[in-house]
Amino acid sequence: MLKNTFQIGILSLFYSLNNDSLELFRTNGNTDKGNWIEMTIDQDIHSKVLELRSENISNCYITSPSDPLKALSIKLPILLVILKNMDKYFSFEIQVLDDRNQKRRIRISNFQDQVVKTEMISTIPMVLDRGWNTIQHNLQDLVHQLYGSNFVEVERITFHANTRLRRIAFTEKIYTLHDMPNEFKLNLPIDSHYK
Repeated sequence: MLKNTFQIGILSLFYSLNNDSLELFRTNGNTDKGNWIEMTIDQDIHSKVLELRSENISNCYITSPSDPLKALSIKLPILLVILKNMDKYFSFEIQVLDDRNQKRRIRISNFQDQVVKTEMISTIPMVLDRGWNTIQHNLQDLVHQLYGSNFVEVERITFHANTRLRRIAFTEKIYTLHDMPNEFKLNLPIDSHYK
């Protein structure tokens, strides 16, 4: 899908302030069944964000690309996500292609306490700080550690409830807080309860 897109530096897949922020995504969440996917204003950062909320995380998600027969073809190896810890179960999944031409799924969640690996899917625990978090995952390192192969590209990404999303991007390097571009930094108000 993005195979012919110039991929250097940072490639933003989702940004909550864009008018067409979900253009590359398919959503799954029926409000009649207690699922919730909506743009809302987060009071901590005073900004528009996407909220995914459900009692059953598998029933409420966004996924890209929207067409299940297509692949994102993102070559940048670092996943960067700005999200809010809602103190509920939450997970996201990345499907990658490795240099053995194998599709591998990596599921990262806050409700597991150990790594579980099979040939096609690995699940990894994630610990989030209270409130807003900027997380970065080196997919080249993950694929090599889990499967002994090399990362080629990201084919699909899926975010499940329960979280609020500000940004999903892919980069060519891990950023420190100091060298991260300003538009990727969260500037919490001084009177925030996260002091």
